[in-house]
Amino acid sequence: MEIIRGSVERIQGVKQMIIYLVRHGETDWNKAGRIQGQTDVPLNMYGERLAVLTAAGLRDVPFEKAYTSPLKRARKTADIILEGRNLEASADDRLMEMNFGSGEGQTIGELRHNPFRRLHNFIYHPQWYRIPPKGGETFGELRRRAVGFMQEEIAPLEGTYQYILIAAHGGLIREILCWIGHIRRADFWKGIPQKNCSVNILECRNGRFRILETGRIYY
Repeated sequence: MEIIRGSVERIQGVKQMIIYLVRHGETDWNKAGRIQGQTDVPLNMYGERLAVLTAAGLRDVPFEKAYTSPLKRARKTADIILEGRNLEASADDRLMEMNFGSGEGQTIGELRHNPFRRLHNFIYHPQWYRIPPKGGETFGELRRRAVGFMQEEIAPLEGTYQYILIAAHGGLIREILCWIGHIRRADFWKGIPQKNCSVNILECRNGRFRILETGRIYY
């Protein structure tokens, strides 16, 4: 995977399309180490503060188009980043976090000590992950909608817009980065830091995506 760190300064004035892919701020479930998935948990006060600081760090980026997951934590993050701009983020269901069905709400601590739970493999052996008995989403299903969004919604904007904001979720963002960077499923958690309000910067040129930077923090 090719990553050009510090590339924001290098691309000023260049006409390729730049995408800022931002993970949402902190929630109480993040703080407690709970698997959120598509459970609609809002930002907590600290999460809103992280979004405010991230907005300050991105204040000079002239966003022309914005998208968000419809879940509250991502939508609020997008709203804070876009505050004061004449721009509203469009919600797209394809940007929702991976669905873990009955596994949502479990804590990382519980999963660490119980290898018989399906989500244990999601965290520790993603290449072996199978969905919980009462529903959920496979990695294949997550990739289809994530890649579909990038190819069907974002790529056609090249030549019309130059700066795009996308507010989404850690798992969804990792899947997009793994797709672009040709990262193996077994390495889903390796080398891609995604703290709350992490900013990942992508380039789209001639319909092809490239990773410029991952995990930039503004707080």
